[in-house]
Amino acid sequence: MRCKTCSSEISLPQHPLGSKEYILKSLREGVLSSSNIPDIRKNILDAQNILKVYDKEIRRLMSMAGHLREHIEETSFLLSPIRRLPDEILAEIFKNSMPSGTVFSCTKQTPPSPSFLTVCVRWRTVALSIPSIWQSITLDFGGISHMHSHQNLEVLDHHLSKLSISCPLNIDIYCGRLKSSCTEIFSAHIDSLIKRSSRWMSLSLTGPWSLTERLNTIENFPSLRELHLSISIPSSAISSVLKKSPGLTYLSIASLPDETGPFVALSNITHLELMCSQDPTVFDVLDMCPKLISVVFYLQHHHHHISDEKVAALCSHPPRHIPSIKDITIQVEEMFDEGRDYYLLPSLLSSLRLPSLISLTLDSALDIKPFVRQDIFEALGDFFKKSCALTSLTLDRLQINDEDTVSLLQLVPSLTKLTISERTSNNVFHADAQFIPIISRRFLRCLNSYDLGHAARTTLTARRPLLPKLKHLSLTVLGETFLKDQDLLELFVSVVSSRWFPQHDLEQDYGVECLKYVKLCVVEGRVDRSIWDQLKCLDRMIVILEDEEEPHKMDG
Repeated sequence: MRCKTCSSEISLPQHPLGSKEYILKSLREGVLSSSNIPDIRKNILDAQNILKVYDKEIRRLMSMAGHLREHIEETSFLLSPIRRLPDEILAEIFKNSMPSGTVFSCTKQTPPSPSFLTVCVRWRTVALSIPSIWQSITLDFGGISHMHSHQNLEVLDHHLSKLSISCPLNIDIYCGRLKSSCTEIFSAHIDSLIKRSSRWMSLSLTGPWSLTERLNTIENFPSLRELHLSISIPSSAISSVLKKSPGLTYLSIASLPDETGPFVALSNITHLELMCSQDPTVFDVLDMCPKLISVVFYLQHHHHHISDEKVAALCSHPPRHIPSIKDITIQVEEMFDEGRDYYLLPSLLSSLRLPSLISLTLDSALDIKPFVRQDIFEALGDFFKKSCALTSLTLDRLQINDEDTVSLLQLVPSLTKLTISERTSNNVFHADAQFIPIISRRFLRCLNSYDLGHAARTTLTARRPLLPKLKHLSLTVLGETFLKDQDLLELFVSVVSSRWFPQHDLEQDYGVECLKYVKLCVVEGRVDRSIWDQLKCLDRMIVILEDEEEPHKMDG
């Protein structure tokens, strides 16, 4: 038998049966003679045996085909994009897969090995040959204390001397109240880290314990750039670290040490995080950091037992004129005392004068009260007037309705970038959280530059729309409310279209700037693509949609 495709010979027997035409002809001719019957039976039996040979050969070929398909698939892995990544990019991926670094704790004898070490020889070789992957170490002694062997300490020493070698270290130490059985082992871990204190680049201390004696044995922290200190860290420990960290640029702190400075470390701070809840002097750090660029305020109102006198002290801010700050984030955290309002926010805003401020983020993911009250609204209005350079505003998970949002945005017509994230089940975890939609019909009509009173909806309105200088718009909405009415999506598309102009019209003054970037993220919902695709024709605009389908990007 010869293959019809390649003409090669296939060693399979020919069957003895006649052609189909011969059989049909024989059937039409009438009854067979008795002498032909034995021959026909023999031919049928021979053909059945040959069919078995064919079936066997088919199974053999199918097995070969299966093995070949498997081999093709395995070979195609050689062309996968991740195999073409350079070692440096792989190393960054490995580092990001371990956000807490390598964790050593009192509840496990040895930290679990990262999964990327077991994927292939190349990954393991890359991981073990690049020290920066192993530069982050967490000591977590905050769980239930159990006695364990000293094997953990040997692993830590190996990690410090063999894996990270001489690479700068990011150290995160968390310690609860230890049983006596674990105190010795915890101390041994600390001593092992202190031997490499000259390599510490980042240090985070959390827990009700004192490092004072051991920190005093360290002459200085020459490489330390980032320091995070929780509210439970003793004042003496804070003072000791600040005095010995001349290169510090990033500081997160909840209280100032009892011992007043000057601290040389504060003079180089560019990024500051202040946890404001009990110690009113923590705000004084602002006056000690002349190079501040970015500040995060965590305003914690959760101490329901706090006295009125303490509240008054926390709200007594002297005016502060800080021309270097360009970015601030204010996170208002949950308040259990329903009898008190957000006493920290208005007083803080009223005290700050930031003429160079470019970006402001307001975040209240953990609160259960409406964000905008009259005193807060007035304080924000006054704050915006003093921050004449403000161009970017982020409203992150605020408990605020659409009307208050519009009123708030009317105070900052200079904005070129607006980011709003509604509360969704993905970003708010409070049991009593309410999901108030911000992106409503009222809000979108205020952003629309078309005159919606005209049926044609093609002429620009005479009234000045909200945020006339807006160029960058990013919205995260809850699909359950945003997609409930299809008109809302159509109105959003209309808003985007109304703020886009053809190239030849850019020199004309329409009263609004042309949008350059638009992103819509829909949580728990799917956008009708037939409506969304109306934005495809808008050239020179980046339009991104994220919903339950794959991200959809249109880049004009």
